[in-house]
This record gives sequence, structure tokens and C-alpha cells, in this order.
Amino acid sequence: MRAEAAQVAEKIKKVSNFIYVYGKVVNGLQFADEQAKNENQTSAKIQALNKENKDKLVASVRGVRAEIEGLAKSFEGNPRLQVQYLKLNYAAGAALDAERLAAAGQYDDAGKSLVAVVERLLDTILSMRLL
Repeated sequence: MRAEAAQVAEKIKKVSNFIYVYGKVVNGLQFADEQAKNENQTSAKIQALNKENKDKLVASVRGVRAEIEGLAKSFEGNPRLQVQYLKLNYAAGAALDAERLAAAGQYDDAGKSLVAVVERLLDTILSMRLL
């Protein structure tokens, strides 16, 4: 199970790094939204760019979810990894929640769901009893 644990550990690293970047991007988006509210006349170009950035953020969260789902799928057929498969599915569920929340503009809650993804990935490794 060491190879599988290494795969999960790699996802933990990627999601943790993603959360760091996510926070910075969300701060920028929220700042742009505040500026748009304070300035009644925001150019169409700026509004379009802000929407594009929001869409890219949601797409990035979707990519995180897809990676976790792919890892879970790779565990699915292995009878020794059924517990871990289920735990990875829970992590993918949290990533799906983050994706939905980000799409709805609920960035703080989406961030909390991303933290839950990391927690569930850690639970997966702990269930392997390798630590």
C-alpha cells in the first residue's frame, strides 16, 4: 500500500498548494467585486475579465475534484483498498461541494470544503496504517 499512500500524499500536497493559491485569487476577485460596487460605472471589459477569472477558478476546483475522482477510480478495483476507495469518494464529495459553492460565489464556504478535502485525504492515509 505504500505506492497508493504516496499517491494520496501527492494529492494532499497539490490540494494544500491549491488552497494557498485559491485564497489569493478569491481575495482578488472579492476586491474587484467591491470596486465594481463602489464605482457605479465599471467597464464591460473589467466585468468580463472578472467573470472570466471566476469561471477559471471554478474550473480549477473542478480539476481538483476530477483528480481525486480519478484516484478513487484507480482504487476501486483493488479489494485491499475498498475502505480507502470510500474515503476518497468522501474527499471527492467535498471537492464537489467546493465546486458548487465556488460557482455560486460562496468562496469562503468553498474554501472550507477544500480544507475538508485535505482532511479526508489524510483520513485515507491514516486508514492505510502506514504512518
